[in-house]
Amino acid sequence: MKSIFRLLGLAAALTLSTGLTNAAIKPPVLASMLPDVYYAGRDMGQAVRTELYDDYIHNRITKDDYNQQITDSRAEAEFYLAEAQQENMYDDIWYWKGFLAGSGIGYPLP
Repeated sequence: MKSIFRLLGLAAALTLSTGLTNAAIKPPVLASMLPDVYYAGRDMGQAVRTELYDDYIHNRITKDDYNQQITDSRAEAEFYLAEAQQENMYDDIWYWKGFLAGSGIGYPLP
């Protein structure tokens, strides 16, 4: 385990000394955490969807408000996903993919 951290430290030092970005480094420790990050995003997406639907069912928001919030949430999630993909932030990419999958956002009420 110590050798992994030494290797990561060496890679970070080389990155800083050569001017490369941290996005070029894909630490093996992070890869094992990606499914957990995805599931956390999925769970958060389900919670958002459930809360919005609960508000609609109990007449706290109108159908138009519900659909607008769904549209806004999807646009925001897609923005953060695109930003994470552009900067190769793998944990954020998996989180926002999980969020979009878990929420089912993008499907307004008829």
